[in-house]
Amino acid sequence: MVQIVDSTLREGRQTAPGINFSWEQSLKIAKLLHSLGIDIIEVCHPVVSIEQKQIVREIVASNLCPVIAHARANLADIEAVKETSAQWVGIFLGINEETRLTRARWTISKIFNCIKESVMYAKTLGLKVRYTAEDASRTDYCLLKSVYSVAIEAGADCICFSDTVGIMEPNEVTETIEKLKSDFSTVPLEVHFHNDRGLAMANALAASDAGAERISSSVNGLGERCGITDTLGLLVNLYYKGLRSLPSGEIIQRTSKYVAAFSRYPVNFNQPISGGNAFIHTAHLHQKAVKRDPSSYSWILPEYVGKTMELSGKSIPSVHSLFLTPIVKCASELGYHRYGDSVGHLMIDECMVPNCRQSCIVREIRVVEEKPLAYVDVQTLYVDSLFLFLGHELGMKGLQVEVCLGQVVQKIDSPASVFIPAGVAHTYRILNGSGFCINHVLSGSYNDSLLEPLDISSNSYS
Repeated sequence: MVQIVDSTLREGRQTAPGINFSWEQSLKIAKLLHSLGIDIIEVCHPVVSIEQKQIVREIVASNLCPVIAHARANLADIEAVKETSAQWVGIFLGINEETRLTRARWTISKIFNCIKESVMYAKTLGLKVRYTAEDASRTDYCLLKSVYSVAIEAGADCICFSDTVGIMEPNEVTETIEKLKSDFSTVPLEVHFHNDRGLAMANALAASDAGAERISSSVNGLGERCGITDTLGLLVNLYYKGLRSLPSGEIIQRTSKYVAAFSRYPVNFNQPISGGNAFIHTAHLHQKAVKRDPSSYSWILPEYVGKTMELSGKSIPSVHSLFLTPIVKCASELGYHRYGDSVGHLMIDECMVPNCRQSCIVREIRVVEEKPLAYVDVQTLYVDSLFLFLGHELGMKGLQVEVCLGQVVQKIDSPASVFIPAGVAHTYRILNGSGFCINHVLSGSYNDSLLEPLDISSNSYS
């Protein structure tokens, strides 16, 4: 079976402008990855900060699956990995001309010695070692073969071929991986493909066919620049090729949604497997065909991956239909809302304007003088949202609110606004006064934007 090394918690963090998964978010992602059947979880650099080192420790302590922590080819980085109790250290250092001119600025012999020393030191600490030749795809093959030989002779347990700038094409991948497996048959070969040319998935599958035992990937394809191979798409493609079992469709979609929320990078609408349009059919001919046979325009049935087939009309709303009358909603119709002495007015929603991709609820707050009133339980959305608090008095004053945002609780006076990043738990309660609370959500449906509490079975894949 081809193994998957998921790098959401390492490569994914490097998505511009930089993602800082919290400890709690990192652990939830690790649990989701385990439920997907991921073989190895790659995590961040423990040497960077006390916080990152603690995150790695907690993930290792959760005992979900083997953990590999990143390290430069120096002893301090490797010691930091050892202190987390991670089973693997991923040592990386390139050797091609670009590396020698712009990064390491060392001679070839010095790079060889550094790699040898680093790998040997890691082995004395009892760590398993993966050596990655950074920018391997732009490295002369003879030089690449030499540096892998140095790492293996020093004790490396796995070597990794990295297409750091995403420059390769599948036929080139096939040729290179076959040569590497012929020259280094005694250790597993991992591959890591960036998506700068849109070829990461094709290259990963070509590498698998050519004999690579491990593929590096990240959920939703997060990563530097254009990202890397998408873990979820890779899982389904390997299932399609008969190389892995298929995880639960529900877990596939929940993983995508949670990572999108925690990273604040929404899934692209045309992303395979998890994108909103992945199984929507618009052309009339297509719709007629899939009604007769759902597989007529689908390479895999949507229910296998936690989706449903949808038929979409092409109608564009008329200008007159864009002038809307609010819909009154009671608390029982809005997730996590409580019954109170007011109702919510739905100002915009996809049920009013199809595909509007935003929703807005306005609640009028009556006079509060005695005890605080809470209208909403703690909730988490997978998209960004906004609270606006406006009082009835002149200048929109006259309303005092207590807002809980993550671990922060703060009292504010109207007029006020609170930006709520995706993936952050939040709620509010009215302390005094009267006015309006407006909740604007970047999703066509408020209820569909809610992230339900995470309850993951350890046996979610077959």
